[in-house]
Amino acid sequence: MGHGLDSAVLDVLSKPADEIGPADIDALVVSALSEGDQVEFKRGLSTAKRKRDPWEDGKEPGDKAKAEILEEVTAFANAYGGVLLLGIDESSTTPAVASAIVPIPRCADLAERFKHVFRDCVEPQLSSLEVFAVPTNGEAGVVLFRVGRSHDAPHRVTKTLACPIRRADRCERMTMREIQDMTLSVSRGLSRLEHRLSERSTRFTREFECLSSPDHAFGCRFTAVPRNDDVEFDSVIRNHTLTDTFNMPWRRILMNGRPLPHVDCGPGTWRTMLRGARSDVRLLELEQNKEGQLVPRTFDWNFYHEIHCDGLVEFGGVHVPMWSHQSFPPGWLFVMFGNLLLWATNIRSLSHSVGMDFILEVELYMPSRQPLPLDQYGDQHWRAENTNQQFPHYIMGRDSNLNEILSAFHRDAFHLVGQDANSELTIAT
Repeated sequence: MGHGLDSAVLDVLSKPADEIGPADIDALVVSALSEGDQVEFKRGLSTAKRKRDPWEDGKEPGDKAKAEILEEVTAFANAYGGVLLLGIDESSTTPAVASAIVPIPRCADLAERFKHVFRDCVEPQLSSLEVFAVPTNGEAGVVLFRVGRSHDAPHRVTKTLACPIRRADRCERMTMREIQDMTLSVSRGLSRLEHRLSERSTRFTREFECLSSPDHAFGCRFTAVPRNDDVEFDSVIRNHTLTDTFNMPWRRILMNGRPLPHVDCGPGTWRTMLRGARSDVRLLELEQNKEGQLVPRTFDWNFYHEIHCDGLVEFGGVHVPMWSHQSFPPGWLFVMFGNLLLWATNIRSLSHSVGMDFILEVELYMPSRQPLPLDQYGDQHWRAENTNQQFPHYIMGRDSNLNEILSAFHRDAFHLVGQDANSELTIAT
């Protein structure tokens, strides 16, 4: 899963910003957490010649303080991600450990100021950066700068033209050779991601081979894969079931406040795969043998779930439609997509990867021109013009609103069939 982390810092690295409170900050001091490759403490805003920083007199933070914080946080983004806590004093030991909280005046205002500083002074911009305050004494408190490993690295600070990087507990400037190597490495990472998704698409077309009438079938695939290339779980399955932490969450998807119907296609028995696990739920088609007995022949539909040790999760379904008496319930696509978002969110929490992003891919496959199970008015089904359709990629970051991503897919699905999506989808709480 990348670099091991002290248990005391997991909360400030992975908890949503609005759930971090004074108790989480106190825990860092009580546990004497040490600085490292993903943690940096600063007592206050740095100044030259021990002068007071202008922020203490109600003015803008000084240039030295801004430059130092810009480089420290950008160094995390160019390495493995991390968090800088401003307002934490550290010991003089080696390594330095958190020793006391030294509240920064007007910490919420300072956090807002630094959001603008980073927007204007780092290129390319840090997409996964979070800057927020945790008041500990009235309006004074600690400011957290939290950033994930960047997929746009290397980044540089425009005022100093430096490309900093975190090495152990130090912020250092990269050499030109290191900058070139990082640029090539990021490019390879994008190629790896494209290759991974291409593999999933190729594998999906083979799902139809189990069906009774594959030439007249409908199928869909929902895949979420981490952009990070350093996520690796040791195992996800034990005794033919997922370990509890990896269980797939499931919630209702609401259309205008009312639950959408969905196929009961929860996971069956899990079986091991190479570095992963898979579950299939199938409906058999029966035929009569020479003795007059009904025996299984092929399948009319198959739903599957997959989880891989690199964090990839996938739902899929293939189905021989018999629209007169059997079909996917209207809105089933949105139920699956919404719950994929939830499953990916759970995987991100388990990985403890700072700022971990997911790429979500949806593919519809119709070997013959079939109606799509989309409905917001009644029992009508609209026909898509294309027999194979991949939707635009959706990005789910740490601070993404899941309902907004679901709504984007909802709009795209209806636009695919030439209609407007005039209803509102939300994930039930």
